[in-house]
Amino acid sequence: MFPNLLSHLPFGPTAKFTLFNVLMRHDFEEKGRGSGAYPQHLFHGLNTNLGRRVRCILKHLFPVPKEETKRVVVWYEDEDIIRFRHHTYKYVDRVLETEEHGPRFDMLYKIWRGPLHEEGTAEVEWVFRPYMNTAYKRCFLSTEEGNDTDDEPEAGGTNAKKRLKGL
Repeated sequence: MFPNLLSHLPFGPTAKFTLFNVLMRHDFEEKGRGSGAYPQHLFHGLNTNLGRRVRCILKHLFPVPKEETKRVVVWYEDEDIIRFRHHTYKYVDRVLETEEHGPRFDMLYKIWRGPLHEEGTAEVEWVFRPYMNTAYKRCFLSTEEGNDTDDEPEAGGTNAKKRLKGL
């Protein structure tokens, strides 16, 4: 299960995630046993300074994948909510086919600059509050122009976006 509290020990930063709209793997129709391969990462949005910070935290949750893996986790920003999806892909007659496996969830987050025990006293770098989404199309994680963040290869040296065109 995905942890809801991540800390870079010993001095921070620490990120706390609240998960909602969670669908576990067994909630999807039966697709057989899942792959044990480490996944590639695809990030969409997350291109402001705060977005790059969150992207860095999230991409280090998984070990470095092999080049030939067909498993992809997608993290994308939608109105400052981070959404997670898990897919596998294959080519059938030179056409890319994707299949969602689960889990699937949405995340709200808080980031502070200290270790775990300083949550109440440490400097808060970011927290999503309900009133922040009242401004028309105000996004803190991404900008409207240049919404693609896969300019650089992610873990494993493969640019997952190029491998998943049209996802």
